[in-house]
Amino acid sequence: MGWILFPIFFHWAYATNGWLFEIGFIDFAGSGVVHLGGGVAALVASTIVGPRLSRFVYDYEALKWIDKRPRGHSVMMSFVGTLLLWFGWYGFNAGSTLGVSDGRFVVASTCLFNTSLATSASILTMSTIGSLLPGKFSLFDVMNAALAGLVTVTAGCATVSGWGALLCGILAAPVYKLGSTGITKMRIDDPVDAISVHGLCGCLGLLLAGLLSQETLIIRAYGDDYISDFNVGRQFGVQIAGFLAISSFTATVMLLLLLPQKYILGTVRINEQDELVGNDYGYFGAHAYPDWDEMVRNAKRHDKRVAEIKRRKDKKDWELGKATWPKGRGDVSRSNVRTEKSGDSKNLKESTHNTSLPSQDVQV
Repeated sequence: MGWILFPIFFHWAYATNGWLFEIGFIDFAGSGVVHLGGGVAALVASTIVGPRLSRFVYDYEALKWIDKRPRGHSVMMSFVGTLLLWFGWYGFNAGSTLGVSDGRFVVASTCLFNTSLATSASILTMSTIGSLLPGKFSLFDVMNAALAGLVTVTAGCATVSGWGALLCGILAAPVYKLGSTGITKMRIDDPVDAISVHGLCGCLGLLLAGLLSQETLIIRAYGDDYISDFNVGRQFGVQIAGFLAISSFTATVMLLLLLPQKYILGTVRINEQDELVGNDYGYFGAHAYPDWDEMVRNAKRHDKRVAEIKRRKDKKDWELGKATWPKGRGDVSRSNVRTEKSGDSKNLKESTHNTSLPSQDVQV
């Protein structure tokens, strides 16, 4: 993408002879040029590569797919990374003025102000949504919502007012969350939610820049002659044209690059053996995380514990007449079950009270 897609998009949007520049396309710091392109590339790549092993498992009893998303290795490191990205975004948006002389410091300050407003609004919106929905609050969602707000306001950071930046942040959070949920429902494995954060919110940023940008701010950011006769309807159409051009070109290039790798070379993803033992071990002969072996042992012990508890529950239900004895368990008389009842109850109590079950499956 760095040497094929981005140079072309930058020429379209920022060169004086680029076709998007000539029709008045507004993408001051790159919601479309950078983030939309990356999000569409992530969508195409994730679809072609396919999900990780055991990410989506079909439950034949419930007749539905179960999402066994692996847990992140460190919430604290993710939080620090989000803060670093947020801090760097000030240089990303305000730095797009390419200087502070000749009044450009005013444009840069507008970018800084709007960036802060949109990000804060998105964080508060996602926190509110998570708090109102029982069991849905997630710190990872809040961190991704912060990035979603940053991506959305990037296009119009110099051309929207304060209330426009607030609206960008408020809309970014639900768009990210709905997109992430929809991608999961389609069983597309997007480990870092790049499709929702960068793709969908990049598109949202382009559209809102067309609807919320003000003529006076456009003139201050781009100059008097950039858009001769500003009209919201026309500008919205220009933004849609930019969205369609960037997304379709990105998808085409990614398909041309990845499809031959998958069906001809067979090198689009690692083999199953390396994925099972871990890519770090497959390439370097050592695990990246020192507690990996312990995590694997705990996962296996957890699976055995769950199976044993289910076996004893089935046996107890059969004895009480609540269920039939499962097939494949052999012939067991009622007298044998009664004699084992007290011992099973004692062992079941010890296994449930003296051990702690992991809250989420660990992928092996």
